[in-house]
Amino acid sequence: MPPVLARLATDLLYRRTLRIRLRNEPWEVGHVSRVRHAFAEEMGITEKEAGLFVLSGHIVNNAYDATHDGIQLLYKDGQLKDIAEASDNLGIAAMSGVVEKHYLAFPRSMGKEWFKKL
Repeated sequence: MPPVLARLATDLLYRRTLRIRLRNEPWEVGHVSRVRHAFAEEMGITEKEAGLFVLSGHIVNNAYDATHDGIQLLYKDGQLKDIAEASDNLGIAAMSGVVEKHYLAFPRSMGKEWFKKL
């Protein structure tokens, strides 16, 4: 495992971050396995070790949650209204929705061109 630790440390030291692809649907398990297998062959490591470099999962973002940390506007007549109700801007209402994306992260050394082949 020392080559793996050395690679992780070197990439961190030289700020070689992972390339990330986002999409609305989950990544197919077979696709993620092919990416891990290709990286394992490139590095001469096991697929289990390649799992430290090729990551998949999902992220959830709720830019504006009125129930948790709502923004209240105080009117001159003393009335309080949530900004999403008071605003004519539809963007505030759109930001109140939950957004879920699925990601696949892999080393930049694999290149964009290689990724398009899958």
